[in-house]
Amino acid sequence: MNLVFDKPVLWYIAVSEWGYGVHKIPAMAIRLAQTEIPAKAKPSQLLIYSALEFVEPIGFTRGQPQWPNGVRPNLVGLTNTHAGFRQTPK
Repeated sequence: MNLVFDKPVLWYIAVSEWGYGVHKIPAMAIRLAQTEIPAKAKPSQLLIYSALEFVEPIGFTRGQPQWPNGVRPNLVGLTNTHAGFRQTPK
């Protein structure tokens, strides 16, 4: 039996002023972004985006990430750099 999966892959990008993380699982993207934060940094915003293609931000200015070639991922969540990920029950 040959199974074909036509569903597009959704990537999650967690971005802060310190760095970013990209993964197919939102909690992993957040954890990857949190590894970039210095231990003595104060909590700051962590923006979570989703995109149908693998994309990495090229910078972070005035509280917003800058994306390459006009790519505009969808903002799907907001947390802070020191909070854990909690998924709401369905």
